[in-house]
Amino acid sequence: MHTLASWNVMISGFSQHRYFGEVLRFFRQMLSEGFQPDEYTLVVILRACIDTEALQFGQSLHDFLIRSSTLTGVYVTNALMAMYAKCKCIEDANTVFRLASERDLVTWNTMIGGLLENGQNTKSLELFQCMRTQGMKPDRATFIGVLKACIALGSLDMGKMVHACFIEDEDSQCILLMSTLVDMYTKCGSTEDARRIFNKMHTRNAVLWNIMLAGYSHSVEEAVKLFEQMEGDSLKPDEVTFLNLLKGCQTEEHLEFCQLIHNCCIEYGHETDLYIGSCLVDVYSTCGSLIEAWRVFEVMPE
Repeated sequence: MHTLASWNVMISGFSQHRYFGEVLRFFRQMLSEGFQPDEYTLVVILRACIDTEALQFGQSLHDFLIRSSTLTGVYVTNALMAMYAKCKCIEDANTVFRLASERDLVTWNTMIGGLLENGQNTKSLELFQCMRTQGMKPDRATFIGVLKACIALGSLDMGKMVHACFIEDEDSQCILLMSTLVDMYTKCGSTEDARRIFNKMHTRNAVLWNIMLAGYSHSVEEAVKLFEQMEGDSLKPDEVTFLNLLKGCQTEEHLEFCQLIHNCCIEYGHETDLYIGSCLVDVYSTCGSLIEAWRVFEVMPE
């Protein structure tokens, strides 16, 4: 005999293995047999709707909750918002947010992230300000999200404001957060601030180095110096590293740097990479060395 618990086990199992079509089919069958979903069931179903972008089913479930006056907690609220945001119905997500009787940190982060995902960067920053005035303390996910909004808007002032919110926080050594912060400063035109933060980091991964290198696309000399420092730290450069270095070679004066970077590509086994090869051909042509451009072209994979 089926019980609600056994239905939940089956639905959860299919969801964990990403059989979302089966999740929705079993849920329909569960309802047809007269079982009422609990909060756990609802969250699993809504996550399946998110992964399959099944907006119509998600809306039907939401309507069912409203009609049946089913009491739902913050987990269902958050899942509903995420479903609407994923399906590009950000106004519906905002309605759920506004009507929520309970909000936790995930609620705020879900709404901020949904606004970002739907290109509403200014509104995401406004919601961040509202979150703070209501006494909800942001976490790393919040800061990463709003920093991305600052990047999209090119707003250095807002980026500095966000930075000031966690400048003395324990998160100041979180590699993902600080990489996003460095990225914000480079893309919003303050390479000096980006480098200052970069230099203070105790741990640097390849992503952080590449972000900082990309910030020096206007100065190949500084980029090469930073690359040498990267090698000194025994960190192996990847394809992105070399593409960032080559971006700075834009005139005949940069031919020597281009050749230096090319030699490093060969040393690390990246010369035959299609993207790097294409970039080398383009840069050598720009720097006036068509012979070198042809040589690279000859060894590129077809």
